[in-house]
Amino acid sequence: MKHFSIILFFVFSSLLLKAGHIVGGEFYYTCLGNNQYEFTLKVYRDCFASGPNVATSFDEPAYIGVFDGNNNLDEQLDIYLESERNIPPVPSNPCFQAPANICVSEGTYRFILTLPANTGTYTITYQRCCRNGTIINITQPGATGASYYTTVNTNGNIACNNSPTFDEFPPIVICANDALVFDHAATDPDGDRLEYEFYTPLNSLNQNGFGLDQNNPANYPSEPPYIPVNWSGGFNANSPLSANPQLTINPATGLITGTPNQIGQYVVGVLVKEYRNNVLIGETRRDFQFNVTQCLSGVVAKVPTLNNTDPIAAGTDGIYTYACSGFSVNFRNQSVLGTTYLWDFGVQNIAADTSNLFEPTYTYPDTGTYFVRLIVNPGFSCADTALVTIRIYPQFNTDFSAVEQCENIAINFFDSSTSSFNDVNSWNWSFGDGTTSNQQNPQHLYQTAGQYTVRLISTSLKGCIDTIAKTITQHPIPIADFSNTPTCINTPIDFTDESTVTFGNVTAWDWRANNANVNNSGTFTTTYNSLQTFSLTLVVTSNFGCKDTVTKSITVYPLPVITFSPDTETCFGDTIQLFATGGVRYDWVASSGETISNNQNPIIVSDQTKSYTVTVTDANQCQSSGSLNLTVFTLPPINAGADDFVCLGDTYQLNGSGSVVFSWSPGDVLSDSTIANPIATVTDTTTFVFTTISQQGCANYDTITINVQKPIVPTISADTFICRKDSIQLLATGGTYYNWSPATGLSNANVASPLASPENTTTYLLVIANDCFNDTVQTTITVFDLPVAYAGVDDTVYRADSTLLIGSGGLEYLWQPSYGLRDSTSNTVYARPFFTTEYILQVSDENNCKDTDTVTVFVDATTLLLLPTAFSPNNDGVNDVFRILRALNIYKLLEFRVFNRWGVMVFETNDIRTGWDGTFKGEPQPVEVYQFFARATTYDGEIIIEKGNVTLVR
Repeated sequence: MKHFSIILFFVFSSLLLKAGHIVGGEFYYTCLGNNQYEFTLKVYRDCFASGPNVATSFDEPAYIGVFDGNNNLDEQLDIYLESERNIPPVPSNPCFQAPANICVSEGTYRFILTLPANTGTYTITYQRCCRNGTIINITQPGATGASYYTTVNTNGNIACNNSPTFDEFPPIVICANDALVFDHAATDPDGDRLEYEFYTPLNSLNQNGFGLDQNNPANYPSEPPYIPVNWSGGFNANSPLSANPQLTINPATGLITGTPNQIGQYVVGVLVKEYRNNVLIGETRRDFQFNVTQCLSGVVAKVPTLNNTDPIAAGTDGIYTYACSGFSVNFRNQSVLGTTYLWDFGVQNIAADTSNLFEPTYTYPDTGTYFVRLIVNPGFSCADTALVTIRIYPQFNTDFSAVEQCENIAINFFDSSTSSFNDVNSWNWSFGDGTTSNQQNPQHLYQTAGQYTVRLISTSLKGCIDTIAKTITQHPIPIADFSNTPTCINTPIDFTDESTVTFGNVTAWDWRANNANVNNSGTFTTTYNSLQTFSLTLVVTSNFGCKDTVTKSITVYPLPVITFSPDTETCFGDTIQLFATGGVRYDWVASSGETISNNQNPIIVSDQTKSYTVTVTDANQCQSSGSLNLTVFTLPPINAGADDFVCLGDTYQLNGSGSVVFSWSPGDVLSDSTIANPIATVTDTTTFVFTTISQQGCANYDTITINVQKPIVPTISADTFICRKDSIQLLATGGTYYNWSPATGLSNANVASPLASPENTTTYLLVIANDCFNDTVQTTITVFDLPVAYAGVDDTVYRADSTLLIGSGGLEYLWQPSYGLRDSTSNTVYARPFFTTEYILQVSDENNCKDTDTVTVFVDATTLLLLPTAFSPNNDGVNDVFRILRALNIYKLLEFRVFNRWGVMVFETNDIRTGWDGTFKGEPQPVEVYQFFARATTYDGEIIIEKGNVTLVR
């Protein structure tokens, strides 16, 4: 029997509500037979985790390490989440309220491993960072991680052992100063003896101090053993939290008792040891985060203030007054954690004035005062009561009116409240700006314009109270302003209203020049033909009738007097500087339409004949303009000839053409530098500049380069080697033309650097030449033979079985893909793929030459549950137990049952290794035919069922 005396309903402090990260976990396994084990990892985290470095979801995948007895990594696994569920606090008493945002999320990972018998121990491990930073019984909790592992011993004397599993989920939160009684017992499928104790939970670091970044797929759990967390002062494994009496665990039953007396978050570890024949054969660990808080009763009886249609005003000492619109009252209920309710409406000498509804409606028989009582959870120890005084005096109404004003003018308020039973004798005005008044008809001036919610609460002699709220506006005064374009003589001037108002609009304008009206629109344009200064006034009026005035002095200025560049002639491509004076800004525009510059003296490049206009602006923003013509002469034609070459020691005749005057440079290597066709004598490559000048004096230029061809200085790649079927880039320099021979194996025999892929060792001759000279060089490529890779013959295995792959042909080996392989770099490796897989074997020899071969492992997904038709439980060691003989593609046995001819179930199990020994309740069963029923899940997620008869013989 399980014992629970903990009420799991709490009001958390803000500190606990903000905590969120890994809160615990456990690791256990089940033996499936045939050296197969099913492992289950459960990880617990806060449902509402948030913030940096917080586990807001479970790892996908979780990185699992499989270590042998020497702590060497035997296998590394990526396991994906099988299921996820939230575990909220479960209410069990109406007197306490479960926090709305407190819950733990459980993530379950499940996978199967084949661990050969008599190979020693294996440690299966998972690590994660980090725990909650608000835990108080360990140091640096936010930087402390968690490690969960289980150890499997495959020695023959305890082969196919199952680890125990905990029966109940620990409480998420517990009450301070309330006795804790929690049964932390576990169940062992093998019936082994269990002992319980507290232990120190583990950090996500190994003994060398290296941690794990679970978010980095390249990192798998470091090797065991792992270091424990560091307890903070006063805490240890056997005293993990503050309690009086101290927290203890019964070593035989696992019952945890104690009375926690300090709120906070604590990490607690529970270890169950498994003994068989008084020999320790295994340990299972669970650590979890206990949240201790102050538990408060959440039951509250509350009748709130009613709405405006049934107004009710709060009094003192829990008394309320109903005011005052009718005889029927719609009671509202804001009680907390109520399950049942009892209303008594307070009518004397009437027993029927009660209701069990959550929010009842009651019609009173007459005016007057009534005392109403609401009991929440009547009959429970945590019941609560609310008292209400109801006064029935209908037909009371509060109202008022007001005359809205512009800013700086007080607003008059007029009360118009009415009452059918007696006079209104009290007024409470709230003007919406923090000021109040008790006058019946007050006057109020707001400091700033705006809309204000004015509330009037009026009270009658009978105590009826009513409230009304209206929006009242203190209208803003506009701020008058205007702008204008530059005020220059004989130039149109625009005057534009730029007045503003906090809200509303300007709707009227009165423009006045020297006190005479000139316009009544928002914008107007005028021109002045004389220099003068005058006053311009604008009066603006808003749509609320509020006014403001602005006056500005207006001066009419003269236009600027300017000078600028004269008409000019120039050659195409020359630069010329324009100039202008007389202002502070200069805008140049070409007759073709493009803007040239805003500089006073811009520099332009002559491209065609055109005119340029400059607009000059003075300090008063007045403008004058002027134009000039620019004539552009074209350049003379010219041709120095095409680039050419000459052999070293020869001469070359240049052939230029152009206008009337000629010039060549450099001239010291020419027969005459002033004629069109001089003779050049050069020893190095030379570029000549040819110049010709037109009759207008415009010069044009062209160039020709004479390349001097010299004797060849060749370079070529050094001798090298490659593997057969490989390629290498040959490199050569020194010439203009290249010819390789033989051309066999070359990508192109007429380039400097072809790609070479010879089948056999080859010496390549290369002729390197320019237009005058040539030379010959050679290089040798040695070709090594390839190794011969052999991956073996194709094989077929049943799902979850393995086969041995044996490769040959090289010194080094690499199998790809590595999926399902224990070691992908050995020539012999066990393969256990889940689906049919083609493996590629790459072998390398002493020359690092490589070859590949493939082998296919076909996976037979046949599903089979094979059972015998008879068995003889006579203890002769042969066919003594009725069990499943062969299971193919079976992930888990869900149930296996045997029934006698009367329909009585004589045997049941979900352990695929266990069978029926022919007894029922300890008694041997008679020889007869029995019926069996078996149901299992396949690796493909399908459910299969086998049923039939089996004969018991002796």
